[in-house]
Amino acid sequence: MMDRIVKLEDELRVLRLTNGLDPNDNKLTNGNVEDGDAERLRLRKELAEMRKAKTNAEEHALKLERLVTQLRSKFNGHQISNGPDSLPSDPEHETNARARRTSVNSNNATVVFGPVTDL
Repeated sequence: MMDRIVKLEDELRVLRLTNGLDPNDNKLTNGNVEDGDAERLRLRKELAEMRKAKTNAEEHALKLERLVTQLRSKFNGHQISNGPDSLPSDPEHETNARARRTSVNSNNATVVFGPVTDL
């Protein structure tokens, strides 16, 4: 009986070798060919989703770059006309000189830069 089992195992090994199957590779012989196809299909879908996400990200980055370019051109095209940085840098217009002038006059004037809202 053992001789017959050994003989059948040898024949099975020879049959696998002639069909191009590795005797140690049991994945394909156990019906996992369908599992391999399902895995391949899943990976293809995942790859397609990744490519779509990459394309969307590139388009979004391009739109943001255009927006930055437009904002830079608007910012560089217009001069800032309010705020303390817009004052000329003459010694007469320094912050300390202005503070000294208001304290000497002491007319309780308040200098405000930016929008003023009534509360």
